[in-house]
Amino acid sequence: MTVARALLAGWFVHHGALRALLADPGAEFNNAVWRIVAERHNVAVLSTAVQAHWSNGVVERHNQTLKTMVTTTALDHIHVDAQELLDLTCHAKNSMGKHNGARPYQLMCGSTPRVPTALIDSLPALSARRVPGDGALHAHLDLLHAARSAHTQAEAASSLRRAYAHNAANVPVNTFMVCDAVYFWTDGVGVGRGGWQGPAHVTDVAVAKDEVRLQYGHLWVNRASSQVRPVGAGAGSTPATPPVHDGAPSSDVPLPS
Repeated sequence: MTVARALLAGWFVHHGALRALLADPGAEFNNAVWRIVAERHNVAVLSTAVQAHWSNGVVERHNQTLKTMVTTTALDHIHVDAQELLDLTCHAKNSMGKHNGARPYQLMCGSTPRVPTALIDSLPALSARRVPGDGALHAHLDLLHAARSAHTQAEAASSLRRAYAHNAANVPVNTFMVCDAVYFWTDGVGVGRGGWQGPAHVTDVAVAKDEVRLQYGHLWVNRASSQVRPVGAGAGSTPATPPVHDGAPSSDVPLPS
């Protein structure tokens, strides 16, 4: 109910109903209230694909960026209302963040919002002249620039970690062969978080099921091909010599139990 109310108040009221809405199969998006809201507004409800872990966590990463921005901005603006901080950080993120070369404002409105900036400001806009009663204006401008600065800091702090830990947006065709060296994704349980492991070596390929069987040290695991990436040829990524099965058991090649 809370998510449906947020959708109605935060999006439909301002921008109208969507044509389609993509969400993961979580309980908050897979219930009668969510479906009836979509039906009443002629919205097609779409679900992320199974075994498509790269599509999970997009909203969480978005929210983590916003939380970091709000926390950073609040340090120097302790008396500003939390909703105002959130509004301006969302404004900064939507006008500065990029995805596939376009900003969220460009995707939604066709252009980015006009904001004061030293690069193109006219002479009156660059002036520091004050008039009585303009305190709210200057506080707003100061907070606007602080939010934009916080966005740059947040992106610089998280972009590399996100790129390395979640580099799974482009799924390669399953062309793996036996003895290929690969990395594989493992979901986190409890306190632990999911992440890439390896290198492991391909021991079997099930093309019909789009799965591969991997040997990782003394472990044998099955993974969908979307959860496997070939080891690159860059420095530090050269895999060890893959195990060779010559028909006889070896102490270096443990057999599956």
